[in-house]
Amino acid sequence: MPGRRGAAGPDPARLCEWRVSVVEVAARRGQGLDFAARVNAALALDPPAAGQARVGAAASLLWIAPEAWLVVAPPEPPGALALRLASAVGPSAAVMDQSSGLSALRLSGVRARQVLAKGCRIDLHPRAFRTDQVARTIIAQVPIILHQADELPSYTLLVPRTLAISFVEFLLEASAEFCCEIGPPL
Repeated sequence: MPGRRGAAGPDPARLCEWRVSVVEVAARRGQGLDFAARVNAALALDPPAAGQARVGAAASLLWIAPEAWLVVAPPEPPGALALRLASAVGPSAAVMDQSSGLSALRLSGVRARQVLAKGCRIDLHPRAFRTDQVARTIIAQVPIILHQADELPSYTLLVPRTLAISFVEFLLEASAEFCCEIGPPL
């Protein structure tokens, strides 16, 4: 429910659901160059290097494993993005729709890093984790794909849908000392 939770404060962390389509694309062995060219033609983005993201006008590409990326795009009917990407990459890659299995959250504000640090196993200090970096990690015992979207900082958190409610409860508890403003879905 939208509203403020926790202590009153001038700089609340901001949390909202982010409605997106999510598709995993994995280049087939020996098809990396063909795959990269096809993805660039389809999304106007080159696949990013390990631990990085590329953000474009129509989608973002998040590195998740060697030769594997997540395409995060505005919401579409179930399977539509996956079908379009499968057609675009042809035999150079495997395409798997993850939209029903992952929930996307956006956590932002000057306190966002402090909130995540209460349960995160990686160093989120700006010298170690910056804009357009991506990590697969565990936060509050939940496997997360974490993308720092900007310097504010704003984070995109991709969470297994079955664990999303308990993860949001962790975020609300972790932000209680700073205040958390829950916004409507993006």
